[in-house]
Amino acid sequence: MKKIIYTAFLSFLLIASLTFFSCDDEVTPSLYETLPPVGELPVKMFFNFDENIHGLPYAITCQNTDEVYVSVGGLGIKKILKTPKDSLASYAPKGGETFFNSLTFGSDGNIYAARRVRGIFQIAENTSPAAFVASAQGLEDNINDVEFDNSKNILWAGGNTGIIYSVSLSKTVNRFYSSIGNISAIKPTQNNLYVAARDTSNKEIIWRFPIISADSLGDAEMFFNFSNSVDSLARINDIAVAEDGEVFVFTDTEKYNVISVNSDKSFRKAFYGLITGKVYSFTWGTDNFAYFSNVIGEKNSDVWKINMGKNRAP
Repeated sequence: MKKIIYTAFLSFLLIASLTFFSCDDEVTPSLYETLPPVGELPVKMFFNFDENIHGLPYAITCQNTDEVYVSVGGLGIKKILKTPKDSLASYAPKGGETFFNSLTFGSDGNIYAARRVRGIFQIAENTSPAAFVASAQGLEDNINDVEFDNSKNILWAGGNTGIIYSVSLSKTVNRFYSSIGNISAIKPTQNNLYVAARDTSNKEIIWRFPIISADSLGDAEMFFNFSNSVDSLARINDIAVAEDGEVFVFTDTEKYNVISVNSDKSFRKAFYGLITGKVYSFTWGTDNFAYFSNVIGEKNSDVWKINMGKNRAP
C-alpha cells in the first residue's frame, strides 16, 4: 500500500514539473510595472531662500500672470523670476518697515501693504513704500491684513480691534464696527467677506459678512469656530476661498497647517504630510495654482507653489 502511495506521489511530481516547464516563458510583471506611475506632487518648492538669498520671506502676493512678489525681511519687495531660474529682481526698496505682513495688488498696478500699524501703504515699482491711508483718512486701529476684491478697485482691511474697512483707490474709507475681535485675515469674494479673528475668549473664529456694496455690509454670521472644532491653541495666519465655497485655513501650527472647511462646515486636513512647517502668507495665482511662504522651526523659510485643484472664488 505504501509503495502504491509513493508511486502516485512521484507521478504527481513528474506531471507538475512537466506542466511548469511547458508553460509560456512570459515573466509575471513586477509590482512596479503593474502599479500606475505616481503623478507630480501638488506641493513643491518654488524659491529656496535659504540657498539663494540672505533674507526671509513674509507677505506674498501675485499678479494675474503668476508673477510672485514677496516682502523679504530687511530687503524690501522682491519679485521671483521664472527665468533665469532661482533668481530675484527688486520691485521696491525697503522703507521704514522691516517687512510687511500682508501684500495685495490694485488695478493701478501698485502693491498695497499692511504691517500691523495704523496705516495702509502704497508701493509703486522702484519706489519706497509711502502711506496711502492712515489716521487722517479714518483708520482707527492697527491694520493686520489687506486684500483687494476681484475688481482690484476696492481694498478690504481688518484691524486689531475688530474694525473692518473698505478703501477705494481715491482714498474713500468706510468703517464697519464689529465685536469679532483681533482680525488676522480677510478675504472678499463677489458676494461675501470672510474674516478670521481671535475674540476676547481667545477663540479663533471665521466670520462671513454679506457684501451689499463697498459702503454696506450685512450682518455677521459665524462660519466656522476653528478653536472649538479643530485646535484650541492654534492661531489663524491666513485664509482663502475657492470657487465652490471651500475655505482653506492656514495656521501657525504644523499639525494643522492647512485645514479645509466645506460649506456644510465639515472639515479635513488638506495636503496633509506634504507641507513642512507652518504657513505664514498665502496668495492665489492664476487657474489652480497658488503660493505660500512658510515657517520652519520658528524661522520664515521659503516660498512654495501648490496646486489647489480648483480656482479661487470670483
